[in-house]
Amino acid sequence: MRRYLFLKVKGGVGGSSLALSLGKFLALRGSKVLIVDADPVSTISELVGHKAKGIIQAVKENLDYRTSLKTIDTGTGSLTVLRIYSERIPLEVEKRDLLSFKDKFSETYMRALNIEDFDYVIVDHEAALSHEDPLFSIERKNFHETYKGIPEGIIIVLEPTPVSLSSTKRYIDALNTKEQLQFSAIIVNKVPTDEATIARAREILEEAMEYSGAKVGALIPIINDYILYRPGSFTLYPIPVGVMEIALALERNKKIMYTPSHLDALKKAVYIKSTMLIETDSSNILKCIQEILEVPKKIYSEEFKALIFSTQR
Repeated sequence: MRRYLFLKVKGGVGGSSLALSLGKFLALRGSKVLIVDADPVSTISELVGHKAKGIIQAVKENLDYRTSLKTIDTGTGSLTVLRIYSERIPLEVEKRDLLSFKDKFSETYMRALNIEDFDYVIVDHEAALSHEDPLFSIERKNFHETYKGIPEGIIIVLEPTPVSLSSTKRYIDALNTKEQLQFSAIIVNKVPTDEATIARAREILEEAMEYSGAKVGALIPIINDYILYRPGSFTLYPIPVGVMEIALALERNKKIMYTPSHLDALKKAVYIKSTMLIETDSSNILKCIQEILEVPKKIYSEEFKALIFSTQR
């Protein structure tokens, strides 16, 4: 099993969207994935159409904890979302209830963790979370008591601005005051695609990776599919190529820094093991074949089949 925490210094950077994309990608490749939606905004639950009460209120009201879970068969795997918070319940009430029913919550949460033999557990937390937050400390304690020895990797999401970088560095320092955490990946999200901005965003990514010690990083461009997505139609939920690159690099312990390229469409087909039909002309066919052969195997040794045809006679 692998476990990742998505953290961010402020809301609105797209951390929840990326966490869900990562979970979907891993499920498409055959894994059983649990996403713990621990953000009070409950973005992930909303995106998958999960309207049931969160597990805190389920514990308080003696409801079946399984109502707080929603499983979606995805490719050859599955994605399960565990909702923590409920709609229309003030956050201060939820956190007070969590402390009031701490022991019962812990017991129920551990049962939820064991409902399936999950390959991945992804936890999406609220912005600017600290060790003093009751859910953060209780959830981590319960998990590590249930799965002893499972390492925990933190994925930090930030925006492509100097202010976001400096805030993230201060946040990393604050998180490390109590214990030295393992930062697995840095994502600079919502990057405009002009060359000047990408170059500056890359500098921000490099600095954040060096500061945190993360070996994996990615620039994720602004993606219209996130804006157009309608909650509930999960099969259409987008997966940026950068998220795929991060997943594969973490899985195989490789050091990468992903930036968008002209090969992204090909990479996407390779990484989700789909079929791709490529149309080209005779002057480009050798270059096309070379790229098809190189991209899958160069970094991740992925196999890929393609049909190449020309419309010229």
